[in-house]
Amino acid sequence: VNVAVESLLLGTLVYLLRKPLTCVFTSDLDVLEMTDASAWMLGFLLPLQHLQGVLSRGFLVPFGRQRAVAATLGITVCFFALPIVVLSVFLTTLGVTGVYIGYFVFCGINVVSFAIQIGRVKLDDEIERAMRRVQESTANEIPNS
Repeated sequence: VNVAVESLLLGTLVYLLRKPLTCVFTSDLDVLEMTDASAWMLGFLLPLQHLQGVLSRGFLVPFGRQRAVAATLGITVCFFALPIVVLSVFLTTLGVTGVYIGYFVFCGINVVSFAIQIGRVKLDDEIERAMRRVQESTANEIPNS
């Protein structure tokens, strides 16, 4: 919950402060216009990016699903996000907006995929496996004399 609130606030701040933040780095009017036109996407992307990170590293990795996370990330990048970025940047006039669109697709697919994977986790089995690991690790400890 804290990450969701934090990312929503950060996304809102980035959107509201887009012009002053951009002016810190450049005074080029074209860059300022491009940032103004595409900053709303960044405001949406921050919460979505945080959500997919929490779902993967906060839930799936602790449940031992590292391979599933790695496979999902690899497939999403190679077959969806990267082709969209390449096509939209080089074959259209979208420019930076095309990069944002590709990343939005990446985060969106990951959120849906990770939510499905979390829904398939059997908590009773995970609790039993965790209890077994604790028993095995404590059985190997030598008591202090």
